[in-house]
Amino acid sequence: MLAEALQYLANSLRHGALCLILPLIWWLAQEGCEESFVKWLGLKRVLVSDPAPYILCCLGLFALMFGAFHALPTFVGAPTAASQFGGAGKGLAAIPDALSYGFIRAGISQEILFRGFLGKRLGEKFSFATGNIIQAAAFGLFHAAGLFRVNFWAAAAQTVLVASIGWLMGFMDEKLSEGSITSSWLINSVYSTVAALRTALVP
Repeated sequence: MLAEALQYLANSLRHGALCLILPLIWWLAQEGCEESFVKWLGLKRVLVSDPAPYILCCLGLFALMFGAFHALPTFVGAPTAASQFGGAGKGLAAIPDALSYGFIRAGISQEILFRGFLGKRLGEKFSFATGNIIQAAAFGLFHAAGLFRVNFWAAAAQTVLVASIGWLMGFMDEKLSEGSITSSWLINSVYSTVAALRTALVP
């Protein structure tokens, strides 16, 4: 079990490293001498000046994520993102894999690529509104691509739902967290980890 957990962790780290390649190349070519890579991506402390809209945004994100990543795929009989944890018979032994999946493979990797890199760089080039819409659309298509083979209209609906999640995450990061992607990383990671554990532990 330990060897399997370490192997899954290593695979998750490789996945995360792949998502860092393009942002790192861009940073080295464009702004490598002006700002640290970590801050350039928005990996910094969350500063929230107004808690009320921030909390509402978090609640809205969890609701949208449940609809997009669980309710909709289940309704059309498609596998969910956490389906890989079902039927393995690991029980509590699935916790390390679920944490690797939630916080590295699904969490930090996606947030760096979509919010930390794509959204921020397009926002600098054009405007926050334009950058946020483009990264959200890319986020939606990325998640719904596999569902198009099962049900076109369900995939279209998931694209819209996940794009809404991406847009709201970008808004929360830039407008409610002073540019920190830590907020969206934690929300993405917590939801993904819980979904994986639920799949592994609940028959």
